[in-house]
Amino acid sequence: MLQATIKDKARNFFLKNGQRVPREDILTDCLFGGLRYLPPEKATIFLRWALGEVISSQHVVSEIKLWPKEECREPDAKVVLQSRNIEPITIIVEAKWGANRLTAAQLDDQWRIFGVPASGSVFHLLLLEHRKRIAYLALEGAPLEIRRQRILVTWADIAARLVHRNLALGTTETNNLASDIAAVLQHSGQKLFKGWSKKEQVAPLEPGPLFHSAQPWWQLPERVVKASTPMFFQK
Repeated sequence: MLQATIKDKARNFFLKNGQRVPREDILTDCLFGGLRYLPPEKATIFLRWALGEVISSQHVVSEIKLWPKEECREPDAKVVLQSRNIEPITIIVEAKWGANRLTAAQLDDQWRIFGVPASGSVFHLLLLEHRKRIAYLALEGAPLEIRRQRILVTWADIAARLVHRNLALGTTETNNLASDIAAVLQHSGQKLFKGWSKKEQVAPLEPGPLFHSAQPWWQLPERVVKASTPMFFQK
């Protein structure tokens, strides 16, 4: 199906009652669906490529569910990773595309139903096409301790990480899967940076980690710039 999507051979397959299936559902299945058929160790390598350093080398995938449904709430995916030496990790995924927007109520319910009962570290991964203001407004509605667990990522971020992955860590299967998924994302319009023009002597930015310990944007101090008094008002 990945190759069929890349080469425009599956257009009619993604229609339901004459209406196109939401693109975020198709891309979510492309990103996470195939991992359920890989051995846990290989699926973990792929997730470390795609989702960043929150997944240590000691974690191994133990569960991947697409659209788990409880109490009438249905995140797009739930991923659980276990480790013998450190606490487990649960990643709740909510994916959006285009005009489909996140809401504070939706995120709060997902956290209450799927995040609170989970043991170990829990992350709420929000996959969006663009970083729009509405996404930040949805984040602001939650308490600080919950907002710290919410990670805002674009589909283009995922594509960039897969393109720039460490090939040596993977196997033939994981590298083929990563290449096809990156191609699907790029085919969907998630263009990657291809370098500056020759006239500009500026080095391109390398894709950074999605998960980091930097100070969150909502904790940044406000900056007040004092304007100087114009000359004609000075005595």
